[in-house]
Amino acid sequence: MQEVNEESVWTCSLDRPTPVDDLSVLIVTKKGAQQYRTSDYYAALAAKVSWARDTLGWTVFYVDTNTTAEDPPKRTVMPAEVFARLAEDFPDCLFMPEFSAEGYADVPRVCPMWFDGHIPGLAARGHPWGVLKPTNKPLTAEYRAQYVAALKAGCITLVTVTWDNPDNGWIMDAEHAARPPRAAAPPESPGAPGGVRSAAPGDRFGR
Repeated sequence: MQEVNEESVWTCSLDRPTPVDDLSVLIVTKKGAQQYRTSDYYAALAAKVSWARDTLGWTVFYVDTNTTAEDPPKRTVMPAEVFARLAEDFPDCLFMPEFSAEGYADVPRVCPMWFDGHIPGLAARGHPWGVLKPTNKPLTAEYRAQYVAALKAGCITLVTVTWDNPDNGWIMDAEHAARPPRAAAPPESPGAPGGVRSAAPGDRFGR
């Protein structure tokens, strides 16, 4: 997970990481295509993940509405065992379920979602790793400081970008406060053969 932690994940429903839209299956009949909820949670998710992974190369998935097939009020968060099986069968994938429940934190490559109400309490919990879903409310200095602290602890960001929401404008500043942008590459040496650039001190890619 170190490689995932080093950079934030910016996700959009139109681009990768791609959402796996709830626990439904698409059935095409003479009346057209319709979606139906299913109680075979693993099959519904694995089919979508397998197609997106093999066809499009996607490996990061936001799982929207990961709830059971029952009607309310019996509907609840699907069992963690489903994600444990997904993590085992797709070891190169990261899953970001909308909701978490008992056992989710113990499943590898499953990143819990921390919503607006969770973020102020993360410091007291030792800053557990997760995906931050920032607020669209007016920003306070205290909330921004809590958000930056969570980023520094390794959390990543998920933000809606399907419209130009001005309330999200502060997030990039928070990202840079937690993880400053990388320095530009040093210029190429004038006399270096083949345009090979000079090595900066500590540059493991220098030639």
